[in-house]
Amino acid sequence: AAYRYDHYSDYGSSKTPKIGFTLKPIKQIELRGTYSEGFRAPGPAEAGSSISLGFTNIGILSIGNPNLKPEESKSFTFGFVVEPFAGTSASVDYYQIQRKNEIQQADQAAIIGNNPTVGGPVNGQLPGAQPGSVVFYDLDGNLASIAAPYTNASKTLTNGIHFDIRQKFDAGALGMF
Repeated sequence: AAYRYDHYSDYGSSKTPKIGFTLKPIKQIELRGTYSEGFRAPGPAEAGSSISLGFTNIGILSIGNPNLKPEESKSFTFGFVVEPFAGTSASVDYYQIQRKNEIQQADQAAIIGNNPTVGGPVNGQLPGAQPGSVVFYDLDGNLASIAAPYTNASKTLTNGIHFDIRQKFDAGALGMF
C-alpha cells in the first residue's frame, strides 16, 4: 500500500492512494491486482498567461487558461501468473484506466465544426464553436489559423488484456537468456 500527498501553490493539494496484492495459493500460481489513483496539475503553459503555437495544415494557437482543473485518474489491474515448471511462466492481466478532466489544447475539429474552411466568414468566433475560440482567414478567404484556450475534456476509459510468456535458458558461461 502507498499514499501520496502533493501540494501545489496554485492548485491546492491531492491525495493519491495505491494498493496492491499478490496471493500464491500454490507454488505454480500467483493471483495479483492493484488499484491506484493519479493526479496531474496543469502546467505553466496550460494555465498561465502564455500561448503555444503548432501547425497542421493551419496554425493552431493554444492559449493558457487559469480556470483549468487538474487531471485525475483511477486504475485497476487483476490477473494471474502460471509457472508450470522452473524457468517458464505465462501471465494474463486485465487493466482499466479512467482519466477525467483531461487537459486539451485548441481542437481544430471542435472549433471549425461544420463551418467552411474556404470562403469562410469574417475573422472571429464561428457559430456553434468552442467558447473563447477564434478563427482567422487569409486574404483569399482560406482558413489560416485558429486560437482557443486549453480546456478540460470529459473523460477517457481505456481497458484491455495483457498477455506475457517468458522462458529462461541457461547458456552456461554466457549466463541466462
